[in-house]
Amino acid sequence: MAIWLTLDKKYSWSRIAELAKKKLEIGEWQRYDLAKNKHNAIRVGFAKFNEEEIKELIFRLKNTINQLIVK
Repeated sequence: MAIWLTLDKKYSWSRIAELAKKKLEIGEWQRYDLAKNKHNAIRVGFAKFNEEEIKELIFRLKNTINQLIVK
């Protein structure tokens, strides 16, 4: 299972990756925009995670994005 997450253009995955360093690994976010369309989206895969791990990942991502929005 996987989902696509698209950020508002005023936010960047590079900034989220920087804020999340100790909580999440957001790797190679640039590879999802090979056509340089600036769609500002990433694919998040859950294939190897159980339900509790997925909930934890979403919780950490939500908190990281909230940090970005507050600043």
